[in-house]
Amino acid sequence: MDTKRPGPKAARETLETLRKRRSNAEYADRTQWRLAQLENLNLLEKVLARALEDHQPTRDAEDYVTALVIWLEFAAIAPGHPLGTVWDKETAEQVSPIWERAFGDLLIQIGTHWGPCAKVLGAKADPQRDEILAGLRRYAITVRAATGGGYVLRALGATDIHRGTSFTVLRRRAVHALLGGGNGPKLQVIRSALPEYTAMPADLPDKSTRMEGFGYKADLRFVPKAEQRAVLYAMGEISGALDGKTSKPLELRGSVWPLTVFVPGGTARYEFYTDQNKVIRAERLGDGGPRPLPAFMTGKVSVNDRKAALIEQYKLAGVDGRGRKVWTADELGQVAAAFERIPAADRPALQGFTLVRDGSGGANSADVAHGGTTHIGESNADNPNPPEHGPPHVHYYEPVFTEFAGTACGPPGDSGPGGDWTLLHEIGHVTVLAKRARLDAELTRVSEAARIARDAFYPLAKRLHTSNPPIIAYNAWVNALKPFVPATDEYSRAAHAVYEALDAADVAKANQLQAKLDETRRLSTSTGKAISDALPEVINQYPPDVSEYAKTATESYLARHELITQIASSSETLLRFLECAKSANFAPFTEYGTSKPHEWLAETYFLYTADPECLWQLNWKMYHWFANDRPAFADWKPTPP
Repeated sequence: MDTKRPGPKAARETLETLRKRRSNAEYADRTQWRLAQLENLNLLEKVLARALEDHQPTRDAEDYVTALVIWLEFAAIAPGHPLGTVWDKETAEQVSPIWERAFGDLLIQIGTHWGPCAKVLGAKADPQRDEILAGLRRYAITVRAATGGGYVLRALGATDIHRGTSFTVLRRRAVHALLGGGNGPKLQVIRSALPEYTAMPADLPDKSTRMEGFGYKADLRFVPKAEQRAVLYAMGEISGALDGKTSKPLELRGSVWPLTVFVPGGTARYEFYTDQNKVIRAERLGDGGPRPLPAFMTGKVSVNDRKAALIEQYKLAGVDGRGRKVWTADELGQVAAAFERIPAADRPALQGFTLVRDGSGGANSADVAHGGTTHIGESNADNPNPPEHGPPHVHYYEPVFTEFAGTACGPPGDSGPGGDWTLLHEIGHVTVLAKRARLDAELTRVSEAARIARDAFYPLAKRLHTSNPPIIAYNAWVNALKPFVPATDEYSRAAHAVYEALDAADVAKANQLQAKLDETRRLSTSTGKAISDALPEVINQYPPDVSEYAKTATESYLARHELITQIASSSETLLRFLECAKSANFAPFTEYGTSKPHEWLAETYFLYTADPECLWQLNWKMYHWFANDRPAFADWKPTPP
């Protein structure tokens, strides 16, 4: 095997030889496999370095790009390696460091040298580019010690450093180069479960014929041998799955379907990609089962202890059941593990909300079982048998913890049950509605404070009307208050009308209502000035223990006016999202995301929290928008990594 000749052509030849050698390899035990992997890794590092020797894009572009594709086909650490999915200390300590070094160098090379090669190859490079993108997702992993003991395959991320830079940044630079600064390949995620796929048959019948009958073929290159027959069975179920709306077979081409698959010994999470040629490729995300519990849940075993921990961690108002539905300890653990993916800047949005364990929510507009709903005021979702704590509520329905367990979400090395998608989708709604929820709560508080103070002031003041000066002051204040209250009521109705139009993303209707909003604002402002001007004389004419009530009432009424001013703007997040999405040429990637603008935003929020590199690849500008406090379009200046 020639490893001395420089340049991409020699690298390509070496890698092809390696590929053949590995495809025919049989390992007696894990030690033999590990030694072979160490030998391969050392060779891979040398090949990668020498691929650049004498490298000229105009001459070597095709060989160089092909070498990258082959390199990624047999990474040393992978969910589908020959010995299955059990990891040990020796792999973590011996193989992982070399693998991370080699993979990090690969990312640097792609980020630096892909552009010139792609410029030479043009559209010819697109298929190989897509293979490399898939490889980067597949292999951005390592083996490390697990918190609870043992060793696990986990994603490489922001805390993993290579040559002074995090793997997250290196990977994003590589993806940015591969896409030429543009958007990634179109993504269409199927979120439904397979209704008939609820257990693994003992005999595991071969589903190849069924697949072929529907025109599909299987790609099992990245599936452990021990799981291939089980995965093939799942593929057979997928290929004949019916569309719930039309009762016809689903069109799978161009889609990815994340599912939890029954395999020998338990379950595993997979993504099933179907290309335009109807080839279904299985990509292993990780083992089935729950995610690790976050630190704040340590030692919390009972339902009550886990409820209390969630309430304290996120400043929730409560964690309630509704009707006969009650939380289990496992469900609360799943919520806690999923919520760990909420960015720190978004966690305060949950303050004051109540998480409600609910029953059936019916089906959503995509004909998928409804997993949740979020509301900040009175809602039919609470009836009958309303929860102990009042709104705002996040309701989680039965399918989140049952049916959706048959789906999956997240990247390799950090995947979770499909119900986590809904858990975080609803938090996307919370981040939009939280401002309005707090506004409503504060409006209720100041309105009640104004009423109490006003009603206390009237009788106390009248008892002191023994001369004209206090009577004049009293009448001036009362006469100013009379028009101010209905003026602010009218202003509030106009603000709510604009809010509802903007909340429905109906900008044209909101613009039509703007004139009414401006008119009522001016009237409320002017009458508010009159009551403010009348207050000093009340303070002058009455003792402090009496005038204090007029002062509190005045301040509370004026505070109500200011809060009303914020109502319309509290829906600005959705409009900002839509404006920026249009500019970034970003489209919905699930059927449910096409139903309403709010659902599109919430679906995207899930990717941002639980599969951020997927969102980065799909549309890096929209990732930037979420990560930088959801700016207005005029203030949005996305910068590459």
